[in-house]
Amino acid sequence: MASIAALTTALVAVTVALVVAGGVAALPSSAPLTTYSLADYYPVSEIVQDPVSGLWGWQVGDATVQTPAAGTAGAVDPKRWMTNLMAKIGDKRLTELTLPGTHDSGAYALGTDLVPGATSDKLEDLIRLAEKLHIPINVFITPLALAQDKSFYEQLSMGIRYVDLRAGWNPASKQWQTFHFEFGTPVQTLLADIARFVGENPGEIVVVETSHLDGGPSEDDKKALVAMIESTLGPHLFPADPSFNFTVAEMVSANRTVLLSIDDSVAAGTKLFPGSVMHNSYADSCDLDTMVKYNQARLAEFNGHASPHQLFKISWTLTPDAHCIEKAILPWEPHTLLEIADTANGKPFDTFVKAAVAGKQRMGNLVLIDHFESSDIVEALAAIAEAS
Repeated sequence: MASIAALTTALVAVTVALVVAGGVAALPSSAPLTTYSLADYYPVSEIVQDPVSGLWGWQVGDATVQTPAAGTAGAVDPKRWMTNLMAKIGDKRLTELTLPGTHDSGAYALGTDLVPGATSDKLEDLIRLAEKLHIPINVFITPLALAQDKSFYEQLSMGIRYVDLRAGWNPASKQWQTFHFEFGTPVQTLLADIARFVGENPGEIVVVETSHLDGGPSEDDKKALVAMIESTLGPHLFPADPSFNFTVAEMVSANRTVLLSIDDSVAAGTKLFPGSVMHNSYADSCDLDTMVKYNQARLAEFNGHASPHQLFKISWTLTPDAHCIEKAILPWEPHTLLEIADTANGKPFDTFVKAAVAGKQRMGNLVLIDHFESSDIVEALAAIAEAS
């Protein structure tokens, strides 16, 4: 693998302006590094800045959810697919189902402020590469951090039933915000989206994993986060019961259709589920074959001895590493996380699902994916639920 320094030397030899033709544009030599817009580097038809929040996101056009006409054969109503399958799934526990989910669900809009303390090797690789090329680090970070392009409400309306809510404390704004390297949408907005959806669709279950809690929050800040969750979702929260000895129908009958987990120490003494009820796994690789083999092994693990007291996660995600990050600046390679995700979301995902079904393997309890709408995750898992 070429080192970043070697790559940079080659790039300089042909001038930075030619590095990403048709992708990220080079920074004009006269431009100050502290004044820039992501729209200077990406076509305005792709990336837009919200005039109110100042956050950046991909331009995706009309996100209106189309509901299939009544009686349409094989059609899945994404807003109410669980409601429509209640006769099939009502007597099942969540540990007996497989729900479609998104990874880094709140990373559909991000700013340019990095989260204090949220460091990683990948972030350091991005920073080093940006410094070598004299390009603002966010020009690299934001496109490789935006994991989705739909809001929470849109994701849920399109059939997603698990959301990965990463909550970071922003000491500058004094509020909880979602993040993926960079701060994004206020957590209050995300919770309101969930409340709106379950209020409109009382037969749908939503699993929310609140995690990470980076940014150096105090204990009082964490208590404020719990209070926000309880005040926004309170009437819909299913009381913590790590035994999972309850059914989908019981959750719906009680009108408590949101299962929300948070770090164990924060959940203690509340009605929120402890984070340890989630069994986490991910390949941590940008290589498709490596990710597929990793998840095949996880399916074998789950089907061999799954815990009845945890929700087992299968992460169908490609994680940019140093090599992937270096390649992302070349015009013929995927240069955003969404484009990287798309390489796994079509035929590879379909093949993975079909192999699991053919082998009579259950696909875990939660399947997470980036850029979910470029896959058929909702349709596939709804069909599996219907056939169960």
